Amino acid sequence: MYNSAKIKECLAGIVGISQVYGTQYPTLDPKLTTGFMFDLHEVHPLIEMENLVSSYRSAKQLGYLQWDITKTYSAKTRVLKVSTAYESLTDNNTGNDPAIDTDNWKVIDVLSEQLLLSIDSSIDKLVQSVFIQKKINSLVKTIVDDFRLYDGRGDMTNKNANVGRFVGFKMMLHQGQDLVVNLPRISFQFDTECPDLKLYLYNTSQSEFVKVIPINYNQRGVVKWFDLNDENAISLGAFADGDYIIGYYEEDLAPGAQSIKKETNLVDPKLCGSCNGADYKLFATRSNYLDLQPFYVDNANLAGTDLWNEAHEVYVEKNNFGMNIQFSVNCDLSDFICRNKIVFAEALSLQAAADILKHMQFSSLDNQQLLKLKSNINYALNGSKENYNIGLYKELSKAIDALDFDLSNLNSICLPCNERPQLGRRVM
Repeated sequence: MYNSAKIKECLAGIVGISQVYGTQYPTLDPKLTTGFMFDLHEVHPLIEMENLVSSYRSAKQLGYLQWDITKTYSAKTRVLKVSTAYESLTDNNTGNDPAIDTDNWKVIDVLSEQLLLSIDSSIDKLVQSVFIQKKINSLVKTIVDDFRLYDGRGDMTNKNANVGRFVGFKMMLHQGQDLVVNLPRISFQFDTECPDLKLYLYNTSQSEFVKVIPINYNQRGVVKWFDLNDENAISLGAFADGDYIIGYYEEDLAPGAQSIKKETNLVDPKLCGSCNGADYKLFATRSNYLDLQPFYVDNANLAGTDLWNEAHEVYVEKNNFGMNIQFSVNCDLSDFICRNKIVFAEALSLQAAADILKHMQFSSLDNQQLLKLKSNINYALNGSKENYNIGLYKELSKAIDALDFDLSNLNSICLPCNERPQLGRRVM
């Protein structure tokens, strides 16, 4: 439905907090203090520096230990020196003073870190609330669910010689914006076990690989499917800067191992007229959303694991190099939300303010400032009928209800034809 990381990136900077200067207050991350549209202190006056410092844990309260000159620290380990937090940038980090060694240590502003994480969480909550309250989930369609590159398996008598090439597929997505092609599973078929195989994903817009996935093929001649989920999930956006490439290096196969070939045309719809009926249907489905080109690059023209010169790609038609891919095509509203982020701005300011105040309300820290603060937070969040104050929670609900979405500029295949809600902000 949408990419949470992408949404957080494009909505970042909508809300922030003005820096209050003084030796008693930390200097906040510029991500919080510059370029924002809504100052959270102006959204609600209880969100100010003294209250934040009293409510969020310091580095010491988070349990960071004092730096010890005799200890060895690994990368990402955090320590204190006096009251300042530092994170190790390197492994085997011994005897390097965090206060002066910027090659091995970086300063961590734990208050800014906690506030930025809170705002990220607020973005997720807001988008989920909008989708539920505006019933957008019920409008957007799954286009095609789970189809394969081809049907069946390769013939054990038809193998590819292992000569140290890169082999795989170039995938060119089409059909416009707001679509994502997912690759939930991939299969391999080799004539012997290949426990150290690696699957590489590239985008032609950059030289480094996008992702590398370890594959333990522990069969002989059998098609084995592998799930690509969690950190190995592959989702291809239709409007990336370049084309996608997926495949493997034959040098990662076991010595003497060969891939088993399935000779079905994967490129030309006219030639695919000779495919079996199942393969032709799969080709017809796939060709609506992406073009796929099998190819290889000879060993002499490879550049390590960096992307090679495209001129060295050798294109073929009837070779799967022992691979099969399962696809699904879904609508992805990430770009739609980013294109219309201004519409979300006011609601996000209320969501972020409410979440920070709720954190203050339930903070387990024990100090006089926080005790005084908590008596006012319930009123701020829930309001009071006697004072005709509806509170931040109801303000947020009204702000979400006031959002109208015009999905007419969303890819037309993502929506039922009769669904065209408007985008904007109604006056309540």
